[in-house]
Amino acid sequence: FHEGKKFERKTLSDLFHRSIVWDPKLHSYFIEIGPQRATFDCEDTAYFVIDLDESVTPWQVVLAGETSGGANEELDPKSITVGDQGQFYCSVRDGHRARFTKGIHQRLLNYVIDENTMRISGQVISITNIRS
Repeated sequence: FHEGKKFERKTLSDLFHRSIVWDPKLHSYFIEIGPQRATFDCEDTAYFVIDLDESVTPWQVVLAGETSGGANEELDPKSITVGDQGQFYCSVRDGHRARFTKGIHQRLLNYVIDENTMRISGQVISITNIRS
């Protein structure tokens, strides 16, 4: 989203997501394209899981903007948490939080055993509830 509206062009959205960098000194996310760097407000999380490959172990997540070039990441099942509005998150890129998009969230619901546990990649894991 930009100024409250979704990106109209997927290519622009992909470029935005591919260009996100974390500056540990400033504790802030930036968009970095070539020598240009710009700040942006991040209300919830900078990363979004847009696909999930359950056919491999460990499962692989695909982040927004990473659909080409095989930029899948291993899903650490123990990193899955649930936000205060029931949304699923996981850790990506060295501990940054990524939110599962609605469609992927719905797929994850197939693996919920009860409100506190899930079965992911053959493991039964506890689901941690967090406050956003």
